[in-house]
Amino acid sequence: MGRLEGKVAIVTGAGSGIGESTARLMAREGASVVVADINRSAAERVAGELPSAVAAEVDVSDEPSVVRMVETAVASFGGLDVLHNMTWTSPSLILGFSTGLSRSTSRAS
Repeated sequence: MGRLEGKVAIVTGAGSGIGESTARLMAREGASVVVADINRSAAERVAGELPSAVAAEVDVSDEPSVVRMVETAVASFGGLDVLHNMTWTSPSLILGFSTGLSRSTSRAS
């Protein structure tokens, strides 16, 4: 059993480089992965090569785009356990708004 077995992870910037490597590692460790990238085709390529993954086109500087990304995780896999941000933006844009998720509405650990 992998260290992330049964967990749901979002990796931003996962269409290439370190983000792609991180998404692959998390999948290898058992996570279901939302492969998020501003480049949809790159995200789809990576997601298509992983056992339990979906692609999400996201602009992390745009709040509605980030909300849709989180909603993709919840709709596809039932919750969110890990957010690994490989793209740069102001932390307040990622953490400074409510996505409507709380531990009671996300998956139980």
